[in-house]
Amino acid sequence: MAARANAPILPNPHPTKSYWQDPPSWLADYQSCPMLPEADYIVVGSGISGASIAYKLISCHPNAKVVMLEARQFCSGATGRGHIRAGRFLNFHNYCTTYGVDSAIKLAKFETRNVHEIQNFITKRAIPCDLNPCEGIDIFFEEDQFQDALAAVNAMEKHMTPTSETSYEGNISIPKVFTGTEAVRISGVANAIGVILTTGHASVSGYKFVVGLTGNILSLLSTRFHLECRTPVTSITPYAPHPGLTLPNRHTVHTPRGSVSTPNLIIATNAFTPQLFPSTSPMLPPLYHPLSKFIHPCRAQILASAPSASLILAGGLSRSYNFMYTSPPDGAELDYYMICRPSGSSGAGDVILGGGRAGVKGREEGIYDDGSIHVGLAESLKTKVGDWFSAAGGGKNGVSDDEIKGEWTGIMGFTGDGFPVVGEINNDENEGTGIFVSAGFNGHGMAYTWLCAEALVQMIDGKDDGELRGWFPDEMRLDRIVKRRGTGGVRACPGQGIACAL
Repeated sequence: MAARANAPILPNPHPTKSYWQDPPSWLADYQSCPMLPEADYIVVGSGISGASIAYKLISCHPNAKVVMLEARQFCSGATGRGHIRAGRFLNFHNYCTTYGVDSAIKLAKFETRNVHEIQNFITKRAIPCDLNPCEGIDIFFEEDQFQDALAAVNAMEKHMTPTSETSYEGNISIPKVFTGTEAVRISGVANAIGVILTTGHASVSGYKFVVGLTGNILSLLSTRFHLECRTPVTSITPYAPHPGLTLPNRHTVHTPRGSVSTPNLIIATNAFTPQLFPSTSPMLPPLYHPLSKFIHPCRAQILASAPSASLILAGGLSRSYNFMYTSPPDGAELDYYMICRPSGSSGAGDVILGGGRAGVKGREEGIYDDGSIHVGLAESLKTKVGDWFSAAGGGKNGVSDDEIKGEWTGIMGFTGDGFPVVGEINNDENEGTGIFVSAGFNGHGMAYTWLCAEALVQMIDGKDDGELRGWFPDEMRLDRIVKRRGTGGVRACPGQGIACAL
């Protein structure tokens, strides 16, 4: 995994085996062509971000040729390793303080609309990905942290107007708060001091969703859409104008299978994005140099186990869980997240549990390697279900080795302010270059990427106008890095370490 001089760090060709990718799909090693074709658009990355962008591009431009490049097997990054967990309501109060009330409301509506539109799309297109609409439950064990959460709820009650369930904003309901014995009854967790219930969530197999979405494109437009797996991008030569010469405005992408050029290059590689944008890259004008360091990797770890009797007795099969702690000595947020596989799905009742990285040395930050697991974190995850639900399960203590169905890791891309980076890289004259980025989803991509793809395609099509600015948050635009350079940088929101739904 060590990088050669001037060479990017590439995804580990031998990642840990993900529960979600067992068995691999028919797209796993798909290559449309023996030779890479020229393209109107090249999308680098085959996760939910890249797949969403490709779908929306082809929807707007059915005659365009789109090539998707993937470094290893199809959708084998963080998307292929996780599930959806919408809802950043816990940050609403901080958003109001840091960005203003209007921006906080806009951010909440954006995420809610994103989740609603994905669910509608899956339902209308009948994509088989185990969609399971459910409640979200956040369980608190420490008073200070619970009080911070109550401040978020109070801010929502003050500033948000509940809307009808027939509109996409209808999912923005005011959270319900439970304390004392009611918190224990609702959660099934004996030592819970507070519980917050929210609606509008869903669990889904992100891997199956992306397979279904991309498979549909291939089936309908195999001559216009080309998927090239096992084709890592090793470098990019951006278009450079030559005085006195008229040359095609095309960027050249280099891979071990050859080079391919395009006027529109879209980078959807999340944590690995900085590897394609070193600060010395000719693709980055000086104003954009901060991009090379703005997104950084962080490894998350997940455990899948057989159905838990204690969890079933606690009524946990129909919810998406967050368990909220703080980590000594600095009080950083330490959380765990969990779902159970819905009835009717493969592995119905299986428990999927992740998180806890803030409790280990280094917090798994700065790691690009998903070819191994953290042994200490693995042991911690095995005990958690028993810790929380042992009273309901008759004292059962944790997950035994013979109940484990998988342990794996995935690399997430985190940003300096907790928001994704979406937009076009401009040149020194503030003109578009045809190089676009959608990355840095902070472990929350399933609740952001669909509409970020919509916004990016509108930008690609030159429609970055008042309509787009009316719903797409400024806090997610790439140009915020440039605008705030030299003025203290981007504004980091306190408490931005939200649960990472890998």
